[in-house]
Amino acid sequence: MSLNKREKMLITLLLVVGIGVLYINYLIFPLYDQLMANRQTLSQRQAVLDELQQLSIGDNLANEETRVDELVSQMDEQIPNDTMLPLLYLDILKLVQDSGSVLEGVDFNVPSKEDDPGYEGLFLNNIQFRINLMGDYGSLDRFIGSVYENTRKMDVVWISYERSEDSLRSNVNLKAYAFLRDGENFTSYTDYEFIEGKPFGRPDPFTTGGQAQQTEPDDEEE
Repeated sequence: MSLNKREKMLITLLLVVGIGVLYINYLIFPLYDQLMANRQTLSQRQAVLDELQQLSIGDNLANEETRVDELVSQMDEQIPNDTMLPLLYLDILKLVQDSGSVLEGVDFNVPSKEDDPGYEGLFLNNIQFRINLMGDYGSLDRFIGSVYENTRKMDVVWISYERSEDSLRSNVNLKAYAFLRDGENFTSYTDYEFIEGKPFGRPDPFTTGGQAQQTEPDDEEE
């Protein structure tokens, strides 16, 4: 049976449509489904990545805050917001002891303002003080070196000395620093005896060799 031209065109059209449907069903739709699945997976991974980045930023901020706190703590140790004369005095005793010198006297001056703008209403003040030492050249040299290695910042202003037999008596003028409010010389009372690790155990720090005689009070008879 022969087909006329119209029937041939219809059959050809049906074949094209059928092939197109098969192509869409078995190739286009699977590719589309895979594309949508990939987009969903990518979206989920992007959300996880964004969350991780936020956590990373939070960790970085926490680490940066910790680092800043450490720097502030170090700065407070070097130049505190208080004169802290008892602790400064203990530093001097330790430096003198380590140098092998003998401390004969200490004289602190009233704090005076430095040419520094300071911060938050606080101004940099210097605390000049003079100490009298007895020793030799080596002990004096060790003491001066240890001043600049001390945690709290101190500077040597001038030194004078004279020989006494085989010893060297020296006067050393130093200055330490503190941030104080305008017009403030010394800050409020602090009970330093409760500061951990800062003993005040020497009854007489000016005794030669650091050996002070202690007297025991007599027992009271009832």
